[in-house]
Amino acid sequence: MSRSTDIGLAWPTAKLAALLRAGVWPNLSDNAVAALRSVGRFVDIPEGRQIASRAEPIARLYLVLTGAVRLCMRTSDDREFVAALTQPGNLCFLVACLDGRLSQYDAYAQIPTTALAVGAGELRALMQQNAELQNAVLMLLCRRLRQSFNGLEQFAMWTPRARLAACLLGLARSGGQSQGEDSEITSHLQQASLAAMIGVSRPRTNKMLKALEEAGVLRLGYGRITIRDPGRLRDELGLHHPS
Repeated sequence: MSRSTDIGLAWPTAKLAALLRAGVWPNLSDNAVAALRSVGRFVDIPEGRQIASRAEPIARLYLVLTGAVRLCMRTSDDREFVAALTQPGNLCFLVACLDGRLSQYDAYAQIPTTALAVGAGELRALMQQNAELQNAVLMLLCRRLRQSFNGLEQFAMWTPRARLAACLLGLARSGGQSQGEDSEITSHLQQASLAAMIGVSRPRTNKMLKALEEAGVLRLGYGRITIRDPGRLRDELGLHHPS
């Protein structure tokens, strides 16, 4: 039995559908998920393994099942800028698979990761055959376009503390593991990467995190951030950016 088949047995259609509905596709039917699953291949990706390069065409879409994929680029002085951390229930390289152009980012497994890899050609062919999947992709692209506009607004008008709150809430939504009423982020994102995502220095990011911890909004631990009071963190968005 191949490793892909072995992983596939642990991810039947119903389980995969539940994960995708909690992530990128809230209303995708079991039939559409089964069709996507049938053309994909389950893969294990070791921690630190590069999955894609900005210098090469993207051959596959990756649906993250466990772990996390770091999308990043390097500045001219060789500093890494983390654009996103793709966590379970989410996907990466959709646009590059659709238009056949290069990816905007390099991609690495942030921690040991399991994914369903779907070839770009298979994805395009399946979308032509499956109207539901085609519509789901269109709606996802619309949501991401809105998120891009929101990101531009954040950097232009929001305070650093509001950007931090928005980033933490986004990470919690995309891959946080619920711990009672807490929402725990187990992505192992370094503070330097978090600082780059919100456009401030690491010391300033650390100071803001410590202040939120002292206020009882979150708890800091090794390799994780636990949001203790999501409501108060959401309040930061209203308090610290223009309405």
